[in-house]
Amino acid sequence: MNSTLNLAITKVARRLGVDRKLVESVYKSYWNFIKETVSNVSLIDMSKEEFNSVDINFNLPLLGKLFVEYDKIERYRRHLKYSENAKIEESEANRLSSTCD
Repeated sequence: MNSTLNLAITKVARRLGVDRKLVESVYKSYWNFIKETVSNVSLIDMSKEEFNSVDINFNLPLLGKLFVEYDKIERYRRHLKYSENAKIEESEANRLSSTCD
């Protein structure tokens, strides 16, 4: 854990008069909930209509809103497809060059 987070946890624990480990576990459970919620939704395979019907935005106090737009998912899909095609082409080129040696 970084020093800024350690300092924040210590300050909150002191201000609330609770154990530091309790504050740390609450903090971690908050982020684990967000991680699990997002991980359980397969955004990559969704159509635009499905995406619009799912609401997985998070408002983080003092930080802002955590969300993703459908256009970004589309760009990510294109990037994945491009990367997969590049790997296939590279492996084909390596296979052909090894047979020519």
